[in-house]
Amino acid sequence: MKSKPTVLKFPIHCADVYFLQRRVSSSGYSVTDWEALRRFKETFNWDVSISSLLARPYEALVVTDRHQTIRWVNEGFSAMTGYSPSEILHQKPDILQGKETSLETKGRIRTKLAKNEPFDETIVNYRRNGEKYICQITIYPIHNRQGDLQHFLALETELV
Repeated sequence: MKSKPTVLKFPIHCADVYFLQRRVSSSGYSVTDWEALRRFKETFNWDVSISSLLARPYEALVVTDRHQTIRWVNEGFSAMTGYSPSEILHQKPDILQGKETSLETKGRIRTKLAKNEPFDETIVNYRRNGEKYICQITIYPIHNRQGDLQHFLALETELV
């Protein structure tokens, strides 16, 4: 007797083929993303629930160290920006900014990062090919169990 294929129900945030092919949990986040973040959690002794971090919708994920150097991006980041992981690792997120990126917005982001508190911001970024896009970011500071800041996690969604 043939079993029925499992159908996952999740909110569609982007109609591109990439997103539709991702392995997605019943909660709506990528299983691959969850596994990568779980490895970070184990390696760096993060004091955070990965499921709670991924509770918001996102297309791209970026992990930076406490100095804002990019340490990991998910496949959604590459699909959104056109940058491969090898091109973007060890860079700063400002590589995505350009002439129409607001200095005021950049200043607010720097101030909020310094406070080590979660925040949301909207910023004009640029893809690898120079095309401008508007990005909604949610950034979480990630501490270890001793309370030391280890990383920042950014969840990003392109606004249309």
